[in-house]
Amino acid sequence: ANVGLANGALVLLLLRQREALQALERSPQERRKGVADPAHVLRAVDTVLLKILIQTEEDDTRLQQVLRSGARCCVDDMEAFLRQHQRPDVLAHLWKRQGRFDMALKEWAALLSGAAAASASVSALVGAMGAAPISPKVVAAEMAGALRSALGSPGSDDLCRAYVPKLLAVDAPAALPIFVGAPCKCPLAPDEVLSLLEGHGALVRA
Repeated sequence: ANVGLANGALVLLLLRQREALQALERSPQERRKGVADPAHVLRAVDTVLLKILIQTEEDDTRLQQVLRSGARCCVDDMEAFLRQHQRPDVLAHLWKRQGRFDMALKEWAALLSGAAAASASVSALVGAMGAAPISPKVVAAEMAGALRSALGSPGSDDLCRAYVPKLLAVDAPAALPIFVGAPCKCPLAPDEVLSLLEGHGALVRA
């Protein structure tokens, strides 16, 4: 119990420090004279914070909040740890944050395949520490989000060709936002898009 309280107190301390550093980072440059670069300190704080949250918290709520707010961790410092703790979902978020969409999509595709297989059986895909099951729809939404973020970046056409079929096979509606928008950023020619969507008439009509 004492260890749990200590970990909880440390998490709160790191979250407050994180907020203070983010505020400092947004402040005018003249106010930061003589202060260490907040970006470097934030990277260290986020690395420690994520590791503690993954190791000690059964609920992913605060972990997801940190990830959504843009965790500054260096993936090289976290990858071995995350693989050891079976958290490819967190790794995918960090890859996406750093613009490595190919690596993020590789992780989400592996998770999507596992989630779909588990959903078809009696069990469900469960993350490390007995965390809540990751449903195929959640993984598909994350994968689609990573693809949308990649649109316009070098190689995004190849990423669409490689990963859209995997997405369509599990959750076709999740792929629709990749092809629509004003302006549409999909790098594929209309004929190629129609070829990918073959067999998904409802999406074409949408």
